[in-house]
Amino acid sequence: MNKKKEFIDWVITISLAVLALFITYQVLRIVFGGSWSSENVIMVLVGANLGYSFITSRDVKGVQHDFKNLQRSFNALASDFKKHINDRKIHKL
Repeated sequence: MNKKKEFIDWVITISLAVLALFITYQVLRIVFGGSWSSENVIMVLVGANLGYSFITSRDVKGVQHDFKNLQRSFNALASDFKKHINDRKIHKL
């Protein structure tokens, strides 16, 4: 499953990179005359922004999932540490 996610991310990243190159080409054609209207370029830029937002949200979701695992481990460590401290207090008395 992880390889499938990496492949999908790779395909989306390559597609967005090609789209970015195409947008750059079209903007340069607008600057030098004759190409799309500026409204079309703006709509394509909004679509590219949506794609980059999709990739970023998937990355953030993965980081949040990793953080939850780390948080669970630290909570278990803290409870073990508290138990150990309480056991030592009992033995000293």
